[in-house]
Amino acid sequence: MSNLYIQIILDSLEKEKTLIQHDLIIEWNSYFNEINVPIKVITNDNPNVLYKIKRQYKTNIEYESKDLNFFLEHKYLKEKVIYGKKYLIIYPEIHVIEENKITYTSKRINKNVMKTVFFVCLDMKFKKFKKNLEKLLT
Repeated sequence: MSNLYIQIILDSLEKEKTLIQHDLIIEWNSYFNEINVPIKVITNDNPNVLYKIKRQYKTNIEYESKDLNFFLEHKYLKEKVIYGKKYLIIYPEIHVIEENKITYTSKRINKNVMKTVFFVCLDMKFKKFKKNLEKLLT
């Protein structure tokens, strides 16, 4: 991983609701490729499922499988009660990480958030260039 990348936490990619979010990530991946910002998706799926997804979508997105302890430790796993029955659900999150520090986070994944994340990455990627250009123009 480079010093700037996007980390996305998703529930199982075998769930329809998660696949909708994943399709949005795939859609935006080309924009992030243009500015050389890699995307890393972390789920609780087993590596065989992730390998199948990577081949199916033919993408350069990095997929990583983590066990439920990882999601518990980082508080991504929440308990949801539906009709009196308790379920453990991994809620989606997106993080922009620079130099191993989270610089931006969102607990939603939608088109507006992806646009915001793109511009945050663009600003971070080119902040040195912008500083030098500002000096030249003043």
